[in-house]
Amino acid sequence: MHVDKPVKKSKTDGAYEEIHFDLYKAQTLSHVSTIYIYTHKPKASPTNQRLIPKPTKNTFSTFLQHNNMAEKEGGVVKKGHEEGLKLAASLLQEFELPEGLLPLADVVEVGYVKGTGYMWIVQKKKVEHEFKMISKLVSYDTEIKGYVSKKKIKKLKGVKAKELMLWPPVSEITVDDAPTGKIHFKSFAGITKTFPVEAFAAGQ
Repeated sequence: MHVDKPVKKSKTDGAYEEIHFDLYKAQTLSHVSTIYIYTHKPKASPTNQRLIPKPTKNTFSTFLQHNNMAEKEGGVVKKGHEEGLKLAASLLQEFELPEGLLPLADVVEVGYVKGTGYMWIVQKKKVEHEFKMISKLVSYDTEIKGYVSKKKIKKLKGVKAKELMLWPPVSEITVDDAPTGKIHFKSFAGITKTFPVEAFAAGQ
């Protein structure tokens, strides 16, 4: 015996979908087995061929812009190179981070949200700086952002440290309590590199 009848209809953006319920019964001498098979057969819609709009690069970019604006809400912003450098330096000092950790050039703006610790830095061009004491080359993108707290910057974006021929992004920077005098750079891959904190002092 074969039964084929629609048991439910659902509506999605003007298109109907029929859910067909097929029931098959197979009987043998020793037992009766029942098999249920569900098949989904979308019904074509003449007025709406695409149910869900395909995401575009502009859509994603707009989402990122709105998200970025929400993170900056309520923040203190300093425009220009001199004022921006002053704010960046004061944040490093306040949170006990090395004063030479962020060698910036041609700063456009620096911002900080006290309630969340979110900070961002915008500069006109990417900067590559070598910390000579440890022979380490670090790249600072045109936009640097992260969440700063005492002796730590987490969820960091825009900073990369050269390892051989690669430039792995740095996701977190942590400074040990005295007297160890160590600073740790953690990459997105989970690899941590440790250096003496003196290597990132002002002027290095």
